[in-house]
Amino acid sequence: MDSALNKLSPKDGYLVSASTYIDNHDIEIVQVLYQPIIGIVAVALYSYLRFEIDSKLILSERKLNKNIIDGLGISIPELYDARLKLEATGLIKTFEGEDKLGKYHIYELQKPLNEVKFFTDDLLSTALLEMVGNEKFKKLSLWNKFDNNYHDKKEVTKQFFDVFNLNKDNIVLQAQLNNSKISNDESLINRQKVSLDMTVFSDFIKNSYVSSDDVMNHLDIIKSVKLVYGIDEFQLVKLLEKAINVTNNKIDYNEFKKLAQKNFDSGIRRNFKKNKIVETAKAKDDEKDKNIDPLVNAFKAYVPLEFLEILKNELGSFVTANERYAVKTLVEKQMLPNEVINVLIHYLLVVQDSSTILKGTFERIAADWTKKKIKNAQEAMTYVKSFTREKSLQRKATKKDSKGRKSNVIVKEKLPEWAKEKGKNKLTDVGKKENKEIDELLKKINGK
Repeated sequence: MDSALNKLSPKDGYLVSASTYIDNHDIEIVQVLYQPIIGIVAVALYSYLRFEIDSKLILSERKLNKNIIDGLGISIPELYDARLKLEATGLIKTFEGEDKLGKYHIYELQKPLNEVKFFTDDLLSTALLEMVGNEKFKKLSLWNKFDNNYHDKKEVTKQFFDVFNLNKDNIVLQAQLNNSKISNDESLINRQKVSLDMTVFSDFIKNSYVSSDDVMNHLDIIKSVKLVYGIDEFQLVKLLEKAINVTNNKIDYNEFKKLAQKNFDSGIRRNFKKNKIVETAKAKDDEKDKNIDPLVNAFKAYVPLEFLEILKNELGSFVTANERYAVKTLVEKQMLPNEVINVLIHYLLVVQDSSTILKGTFERIAADWTKKKIKNAQEAMTYVKSFTREKSLQRKATKKDSKGRKSNVIVKEKLPEWAKEKGKNKLTDVGKKENKEIDELLKKINGK
């Protein structure tokens, strides 16, 4: 009997890592093309370990082989045999270690060859042929290849606008959101206070094992991650190191962004402040002007995702997935400075007392503020106060009219569309006549 098998025990520990992201299509490839070679138990083990992958390995949190044995209903010899087959076919790399807690293995899952490369690999294709025979081999070689010989026929596919009727105002506002930029020769990301300290960052890069040239060619991605999550230069380099794909020794920047989000999520939940946002901002901003509204310091002290998490925590609520997506997307578009986005978040959750941030309303306000070239928190707060005051005057005028007195005062509406839409989430609720009035109103505002 193999001596290594004799040493394998249900009490041994294991941790699971991966060379890169393993998706559902990879699992399907293993099930269809690798299974005839390695067997159903090895496929089950690969699938099982895939859900055990952890981006950060902590030895003290290892699991026991007993978990795999009980989960798959197999024996130690079957586990060992399945592991060997996965290793032999390049689906897993195994590393062994031992500490005061005992012996453990680290299983690093590898991405399977895709359906094209599999059949150009001499060993795997030969092994498959021997296992399934000529006829089955031919069928498998055509897997995921489709017959498209019908393209000479007349296509009758309907287009999007043949099926769906969308309000044109919504389309225009979304276009503004996607295309608007604050007009300035210097890009917004370079004017943000959270921009990279290149001297410090370069020093960390030199002392790491990541490629300096590769990093410099992807600075926009790195700056964007820093802009969104507020990660310092040292942590950025550490995340870049973790995102290296060991198969080609290059940084996987999609993995880098995922690690940054995970790092942020764990940090923000671990470090919620007991003090309120304003009080915390006072402590963080040593160079603040005492004459400035302390809330402005809070808007400047946090990146929007952090501001959102802390504010909702103070309000006794939690951040929804849709809120996170809306805020993250707006920051990445670099339409508005972070401090202005924080004013917008505060306006919706505190001033308007909304229980949640609705993506449509959030984007409409952002598009309007971008168009008006609001560049800092103070300007945003002044703008909010001005239309809130005018809105209050309009309510008073409406109240007088409701008592039966004819008002000779004509209140010209100067509020942007989103400000008078409180309680409404869709422009489609507004009639054609109201849409026309809104268009005329926006023209007046834009004419200023």
